[in-house]
Amino acid sequence: MSREGSPARDVAARAGSSKEGSSKEGSAALTGDQFAQLMEEVRRLPEGQEDAALKLEKGVRRDPYVFKRRGNENQYRFCEEIADRLSSTSSSVVQAEQGGGKAAFDRAKEALREDVFSSGVWPLLSNLEDPELRRLAKALPATVLKCKADSTTKKYLGAFQRWKTWAEARRGVPSFPVQEIHLVLYLQHLSESIQSKSAVEEAVHAVSWLHQMAGLPSIAGSPIVQATLGGLRRELAKPKKRKEPVTAEMLLAMVEAAGPSPSLTEVRLLDICLVAFADFLRCEELLKLRCADVAFNPEGMVIQITIQ
Repeated sequence: MSREGSPARDVAARAGSSKEGSSKEGSAALTGDQFAQLMEEVRRLPEGQEDAALKLEKGVRRDPYVFKRRGNENQYRFCEEIADRLSSTSSSVVQAEQGGGKAAFDRAKEALREDVFSSGVWPLLSNLEDPELRRLAKALPATVLKCKADSTTKKYLGAFQRWKTWAEARRGVPSFPVQEIHLVLYLQHLSESIQSKSAVEEAVHAVSWLHQMAGLPSIAGSPIVQATLGGLRRELAKPKKRKEPVTAEMLLAMVEAAGPSPSLTEVRLLDICLVAFADFLRCEELLKLRCADVAFNPEGMVIQITIQ
């Protein structure tokens, strides 16, 4: 079938013309009957073309509602766009988990049999003679891996794989058990290449966890590792950006900008800012104020604040 005469293009063209006709009347949506008829035709499309046409449903609103305020319409469009992006991202994550993500996780667990589960105390389990003990020993690695949440296990295994890739590319650097001096050199490499404090901490936690699973001493407690980790934490820490304080001049500029006849919304905003500034109120204290808490007298205004 030629591309020009494909049913999917015909349906798309009809949808586009319907939306253009609706926009002339002030609405960018199909009516309920038009939408139902269009979707019925989409379902009848040949296999392989329905997926492309079903994407029209995301751009067509069932409800031909006309917003009275432009701000409400803009907010609706923005939320609609965010929802579409979240849906797309969720689909990508699911596909990654079902495809390459799961395969990578399985490969990382298999690599542990060559490194972690063949070091430390694990070789002792291979010399068992009793059949029942051998069966229990075979199931033990899977049980040990469940000591952490799945998300933490995936994160640590990923960090270990990155360490292993780096170690295997260097001469004289065994990937497991990890030597203290090699680990601190790797942490220095991470700080220069990735410049991420979380990546450095994740590498230390991952290696230490795998050492513990193998029955080896925890490498995280090593003095040289602790010193290196502390130095990199300070070096890679992001400086805190202090907020600029509100001044009386700022509030005065807000009052002058409102003009001689401000709207009710502007008056409410100015009252909130002025009361909070004058009484040093926190946000939660301001939100808990009620009409009964405010009293006026010849000297000014009295606000009663209840502290729980």
